[in-house]
Amino acid sequence: MSVALEEVAAAADDIADDQRRVARRARTMQRQRDRGWSWARILDDERGPGLLGLLRSSARRLSESTARSAKTLARGLAEEGESRRQIARRLGVSHQRITAMLRGTRDRQPHPDTMSEGPVARR
Repeated sequence: MSVALEEVAAAADDIADDQRRVARRARTMQRQRDRGWSWARILDDERGPGLLGLLRSSARRLSESTARSAKTLARGLAEEGESRRQIARRLGVSHQRITAMLRGTRDRQPHPDTMSEGPVARR
């Protein structure tokens, strides 16, 4: 769990950096508008990822971090003996969502009976 928490902290730092870039870009755009620039001119003048690109990237990173954290917490609570309903209440989601999270975690690990050294020959 400590690795998962460090990943959350690192993601939060990255997202905070993203948000500072968003704030700087938005302020620059506001100054340009105050000087009478058109939206077309402002958008054409953007270098690198624009405001919307920065927002999308930040939102995607936040969403991915939230999903990973929720799955980690759900798995940890389940391992501690919490029911799916208890976990759902703690995380603020439905028990069906918890079932899907826990199933998704298990489904990614190959079942021992299906593991092989290479491709399976079909008859």
